[in-house]
Amino acid sequence: MSSSQKTRHFGKLTVFLVVLLVVGMLALAEWILTPKDGRFSADTRTSGGAPARYLNLREWKLNTTYHMAPTRSRLRYGQDEVQPVYELEIDENGFIEPAAVHDEPDASIMFLGGSTTESMYVLPQNRFPHLSARILEKRLDAKINGLNAGRSGNNTMHSLLLMLGKVIPHKPDVVVLMHAANDLAVLSKGSNYWEVGGGRRLIVNETFSMNQAMRTAIKATIPNTSNALRRGWRRLRNMLSGSQAKAAGAPVEAAPLPLPDVAGAENFASALTSFVEVAKAWGITPVLMTQFHNQAGTKQERKDDFLARERVDGAVPDRKKFKNSHVAYNEIVRQVARQTDAVLIDLASAHEWTYGDLYDGLHLTDSGSRIAAELIADGLEETIQRHLSR
Repeated sequence: MSSSQKTRHFGKLTVFLVVLLVVGMLALAEWILTPKDGRFSADTRTSGGAPARYLNLREWKLNTTYHMAPTRSRLRYGQDEVQPVYELEIDENGFIEPAAVHDEPDASIMFLGGSTTESMYVLPQNRFPHLSARILEKRLDAKINGLNAGRSGNNTMHSLLLMLGKVIPHKPDVVVLMHAANDLAVLSKGSNYWEVGGGRRLIVNETFSMNQAMRTAIKATIPNTSNALRRGWRRLRNMLSGSQAKAAGAPVEAAPLPLPDVAGAENFASALTSFVEVAKAWGITPVLMTQFHNQAGTKQERKDDFLARERVDGAVPDRKKFKNSHVAYNEIVRQVARQTDAVLIDLASAHEWTYGDLYDGLHLTDSGSRIAAELIADGLEETIQRHLSR
């Protein structure tokens, strides 16, 4: 080995040892500075080393188009032409397209809820938040926006956070809320909204780890490439397993809630009341809707019934009790609307829902969404007319 080669190797070894020494010293300093009792120190200029907590604003990612393959039950119940893939296009404000079709509308309606509002497996032009606004436009000869802020898995508390974080700044004239099943799923397990875990938790804890650091670095440097690789891997895995692709972020079905469950019912009523009063405080007219559901008749329908399947933490729900609880939660919606003087649209009772209107007993098909849009337009027409006449 020549002297120049020895010099280069020695230089590399020196750099490696220096880097190793620096890393070791930093690790030692971090160990020394980390409080052994878990109590961090800070002053008016620093926030301290403790992890932060954030309220969870559950919305679809902005400026993103999601491609969703329909579930087997959606493929099974389709009087309309079922699409092989449904697109969920999200605009720059996190609303499902079509959203703000008018730059300067005469009236604006905001829809909040879970997957039943989101309408994932419905063509964009048939989703009731958009379609009901189009119907009202024709009836009232006015420019009306129908904004869909639904997100699968959301419950009333998520919608309340969305109201505070993103709805109020848009200053809609009317906000329409539909919840029941997702609240029932949460309240059946712990009787309050704060005990739920996973992506549906209300409060997110900041985490520090090498794994998290790697994910952040990848997301910051190659977000599109890493996303494409993840999509490709999921498709390959589905092809190899032969399984039907399922919608990302689809809500879980709910576990049983004894009827009546006083604590759960009180929490649901409190969440609904909070939503209504916040809307009123900001000059927005609140509208509560009951959630549609139909009874299964055939063996296949019972198998496809969203409210009857086992999905929550492996629990096997008692079908009768859970359905009765869902009926009771719809009744709570009616009671809160009466007590708070909110507008009520009773979708559960306004139509005899059947398989075909709903593909799994709870989620709308295109034809079902068109029916819902007509019913919602009927329920909102007087309210929107008052806003237009001001």
